[in-house]
Amino acid sequence: MGTHEEQNIGLVIIDGIRDLIHDINSPSESLDIINELMRWSSYYELHIHTVLHLNKGDDNTRGHIGTELNNKAETILQISKNNEKWKNQRSKSHAHKGQGIYAFRI
Repeated sequence: MGTHEEQNIGLVIIDGIRDLIHDINSPSESLDIINELMRWSSYYELHIHTVLHLNKGDDNTRGHIGTELNNKAETILQISKNNEKWKNQRSKSHAHKGQGIYAFRI
């Protein structure tokens, strides 16, 4: 990223945070990348949205990176396909406590 003054970016989407680390089960790698993303978010005053797929067969995010992302995330959206339509199945938001689960259709 360039200097703070040169950028006019409010949102960064990382589709596949798993690709930024070697071992999704490494606590140190997971914490290092998440701490770096948090530093960027604060310094550049932007929102960083990451994508991490769930384990096959359950609703858990993959590896230690998934556990740490769940712990640090402001908002979590779980998107699933139902009857050929995409919908939000579950969400969690620390920013808007009390709003609970909400749904949308794409």
